[in-house]
Amino acid sequence: MWRTPSAEDVDVVSFAPDEEDDLVAVSVGASGEGGESGGSDAVTSPIPLTLKSALCDGIRDALGYGPAYGYPLHGVSVELVPEGCAFSGDTTPAAMQAAAMQAVGRALAEAGPHLFEPTMALEVEAPPGASSAAISAVVSDISAHRRGTIESVRHPDVTAPGLVNAVVPVAEMVGYSTHFRSITHGEASYSARLHSYQTAYAPPGM
Repeated sequence: MWRTPSAEDVDVVSFAPDEEDDLVAVSVGASGEGGESGGSDAVTSPIPLTLKSALCDGIRDALGYGPAYGYPLHGVSVELVPEGCAFSGDTTPAAMQAAAMQAVGRALAEAGPHLFEPTMALEVEAPPGASSAAISAVVSDISAHRRGTIESVRHPDVTAPGLVNAVVPVAEMVGYSTHFRSITHGEASYSARLHSYQTAYAPPGM
């Protein structure tokens, strides 16, 4: 399991239920020491369609509820390899699905997943001649109370508008319009658009 280069892309790769290729061939036989598949009666057989579907379902379920606060996983690829998958004649789809979920869950926990949150690009404008206090209040509010990053500030004068460009987590924008009108006294307006996903939590040492 590995992380794809772009955290914004969703790239979940697993074997489709209708695929038939050598990668889904596994050893089937008596269980040897240490729980490994072995014995003289071991044979190579493709995974049955029902078990293959269960494997894919288990992977999707695990990626849909990740180890970081239960949020779905993005930018993750999963590869099934034959030597890592063994089954017997009485293996049920439910057991195969549960095994896939547990395996992906353990791999994700060991990989140290990061929790990302969406952020907005916020642009605030005050018309020419407006009070600089409105722009100052916005900058102070974003920096001190909304976990925002100020990218640029320009105070208004008689000929040019005042502008603030910032990046603010979406979670901090709830109820912002009412608060914005209050702190600017109606002397400014704002627009917002999706900016990016940024790390909200990373495991210690990552």
